[in-house]
Amino acid sequence: MTVKADQCRRNILDLLCHLRAPDAIHVLQSMEDRIFVALSQEFIDWVLTCCDEHGDLRFSRAILSTRAHPGVLKCWRETVTLCSLQICLHEDKIELDIDIGGVRTDAVGVLVHAWEVLWNRLRRRRTDPFAVRRLLESRRGVTVMSAAEEAV
Repeated sequence: MTVKADQCRRNILDLLCHLRAPDAIHVLQSMEDRIFVALSQEFIDWVLTCCDEHGDLRFSRAILSTRAHPGVLKCWRETVTLCSLQICLHEDKIELDIDIGGVRTDAVGVLVHAWEVLWNRLRRRRTDPFAVRRLLESRRGVTVMSAAEEAV
């Protein structure tokens, strides 16, 4: 696993802990901007209880382009302006990633996300997990361990 993939995994797992998600999450694959975890009915039930359909605005259903997100059956996005968790349900796994801009909240979130996508496409890169870590800590109050801190 690369250092960036490890930091991305750490970011997402620590944000999930901060959000009080179920503990039993089995990571199948880590990439520098997202992780894939095993299907878990407990996790899906948790997402649904946090969804606006059930009276809470923590997550809302998201409509995604099937071209940009092949194989996604359903998707939810956290309703915050910065460091928005996106949860995508596939047939055999769950995809989790954190976008710097939260498109489900306000104009600031939409503009930040549009800039993030454009900037990454122009540079042919993915969202920097170290930048996400800094924002999670400074803007969301989430304590995220780095790979070096975890090894100690």
